Amino acid sequence: MKYIFHISDIHIDVDREENIFNSFNTLINDIVKKGVSDSMLAIVGDIFENKTILTTSELNIFDKLMNLLYNAKIKTITDIGTTMVCLSGK
Repeated sequence: MKYIFHISDIHIDVDREENIFNSFNTLINDIVKKGVSDSMLAIVGDIFENKTILTTSELNIFDKLMNLLYNAKIKTITDIGTTMVCLSGK
């Protein structure tokens, strides 16, 4: 592993959906340029804006973001509360 990309505190909120997707697309492009096979992404901190009530829309945004990473074959580890999740590209 040559590169570890790190992002934190996404704060998914439907009011910020466009901004979040623009940022993720930029991040994905940066990782692809460095080389997916040589890279890993760590996502930590507050993933959702509201920590106690999650809406279907917010969960759908998270699902779409994870699918973008999966489809780009970007190895990803994320900390969702007290649970560590390892997502591997195809």
